[in-house]
Amino acid sequence: MTRAAVRAIPCGFCGEEFLEDRSQPACRACPLTGLCRTVRCPHCGYENPLTPGWIERLGRLVGVA
Repeated sequence: MTRAAVRAIPCGFCGEEFLEDRSQPACRACPLTGLCRTVRCPHCGYENPLTPGWIERLGRLVGVA
């Protein structure tokens, strides 16, 4: 079994890049825990929304990503 590639995510607030597996857990008190698909920047704490999978596939299809 191959391991999925870890994505580098640019923070929408501070601009620093971080690896998806290095992100902090999103708000645990939220009733949407695990459903909102956000990752928290380890540098500034901003919660970044993840890019939907269909948009990533489209980007690869047209050669953007």
